[in-house]
Amino acid sequence: MRFHGLLIARDEGDIIGQTLAHLLTWCDVIHVFDSGSCDDTYDIVQSFATRERGRVVPFGKARAIFSPTHRAKMFEELRHTFEHGDWIARLDADEFFHIAPPVFIRERVRWPAARIFARHYEFVMTRGMFARLDGDSAAAREFAASVQEHSQVYVPDRSMWYETRLVKFRRGMRWGKGQPVPFDAGLPAFERIPIRHYRWRSPEQMRARLRLRLVQAKLDVHGDHWMRDQLDQWLYDDEDSRLALWDGVSDLPHFHDLRHLENPRKRLLRNVYYRLGLPSLRDLARAGWPVGEAFPADPTPEPALSQ
Repeated sequence: MRFHGLLIARDEGDIIGQTLAHLLTWCDVIHVFDSGSCDDTYDIVQSFATRERGRVVPFGKARAIFSPTHRAKMFEELRHTFEHGDWIARLDADEFFHIAPPVFIRERVRWPAARIFARHYEFVMTRGMFARLDGDSAAAREFAASVQEHSQVYVPDRSMWYETRLVKFRRGMRWGKGQPVPFDAGLPAFERIPIRHYRWRSPEQMRARLRLRLVQAKLDVHGDHWMRDQLDQWLYDDEDSRLALWDGVSDLPHFHDLRHLENPRKRLLRNVYYRLGLPSLRDLARAGWPVGEAFPADPTPEPALSQ
């Protein structure tokens, strides 16, 4: 059983090195597509690829309109490298798995469950933190360079209950164009895997990301958060009662939410469906992202994204 990561990144130069180092502690192969970075993100990826030959693999770089469904193209072009029973991980450049997936699966996932949803913890920027870092560029760089150590204030994110992060590969599995997950992605595991999300790392990074989102949202919106384009909308008051503090060592508290599961009757039917191996029969009539079809190109002028 191996773990294959599919990662899409853009302008994540301040954190991509930290993310790849983390992923290499448990992921066998990490495939990275850069959707048009204007910073050194892809250079860092290539540097890792040189040092970790065969484990960090650049999928390419192209100015493309971002969509998480683009992992379908990556999956279809790479599926010949997967073995039956391997796990495919949907990765983001600013996230860290709080429990290594091999450990989580061994200890908390039972057959026939083969699809794992995420339990998000959003590490946030408070107004006090922002004011301190905005006035000290050296402190801001230090903060971003070791974000897991310095960013310790978080809120449990209950809005992202629908995100699948790992699916178990079966021979014949296909991933269709525009689909968020492969066809018949698997029976959901009861427990969701905890993920730490470091969306914001410095005032400079926040401003640059919001400029990019403002442009990208006009092309393709990915949730309400893409429409929150004002910096103040993302800052928390320092005394906000929703905030919790992580000490960097202790486990994050579990919050119960079963919205990712089907109702009991449907789950029972799906359980039988997967146990009988019926998805493999349906795979024979399915097609994935068309071979040779490129990602949708980003038509916006590059200076508008990097100014």
